[in-house]
Amino acid sequence: MALFRGITKLPLEVYPIVFMMSCALGFGGYVASTKMGHDADLRIRPNGGLKSWEDRLAAIESASAAGSH
Repeated sequence: MALFRGITKLPLEVYPIVFMMSCALGFGGYVASTKMGHDADLRIRPNGGLKSWEDRLAAIESASAAGSH
């Protein structure tokens, strides 16, 4: 009950600021979680047997060179 009394003493101008901050933090958490969960180029741990970017770039360049001839 003490928390409710503390919230009711806030000025009315604070409520929109709290709402916008919660929206911004929520959206930031959503973007960060989708980036970490679905981005194949993001590395937060050692390379687990995947090709390095040099190998992938060489494969792309060889494929484009073979396709242009």
